[in-house]
Amino acid sequence: MIRPMHDRELAVKLRALGLLRGLAALSLGAWVLAMPPSSVGMLTRAVAVYWVVDGLTVFGGSVSVPLSFNRFFLGLRGMAGVVTAVVLLVLPLAEAFGPYRPGQLLLLIVVVPAVVLAVGLQVLAAVHDLLVCFEVRRRIAGEWSVGLSAALSMVFGVLLVGAMLAPPAVLGRGVGAVGVAGGLAVIIGSLRLRPERDPSLSALPH
Repeated sequence: MIRPMHDRELAVKLRALGLLRGLAALSLGAWVLAMPPSSVGMLTRAVAVYWVVDGLTVFGGSVSVPLSFNRFFLGLRGMAGVVTAVVLLVLPLAEAFGPYRPGQLLLLIVVVPAVVLAVGLQVLAAVHDLLVCFEVRRRIAGEWSVGLSAALSMVFGVLLVGAMLAPPAVLGRGVGAVGVAGGLAVIIGSLRLRPERDPSLSALPH
């Protein structure tokens, strides 16, 4: 059955965006597994780099993907990902979570809430992506790459908060495993969205 042209166009563009998001998650997971983080700062910065790439990808998609969502809010969601990730990259994480030194407690009082707020914004952005996913599935049955990307962002955020309470190397392995498995799933799901085929074919069951 031939689907409407706007659904085919949506499938083509989601394929490209999904590949970029999946490759970013896969790269994060592989890097963390190959070089386990020795500190909260290292793990936070690794995830923040992923969020920068993911945010830029979503921002680019807000300009080109034909969805009924207000493009301003789609663009705002993408920029929120970039801005919060940059905040994480510039925070003095090494000083806050490193060996004790005078004034460190005061630094932690500032840094920890900033990290939690940044992660919270990413989780809210992922919730926005889930809403987009519902619209996409109404037009392309069985399409889950957008939902999987949103779930990955949420899991990364939860693990990042957990890294402040548990050994970062342990949580790093969790981030690595989730990144590799989730990234591969998003990539496979995106590759199944071919313009010349039925876009309802997906890596996951309907």
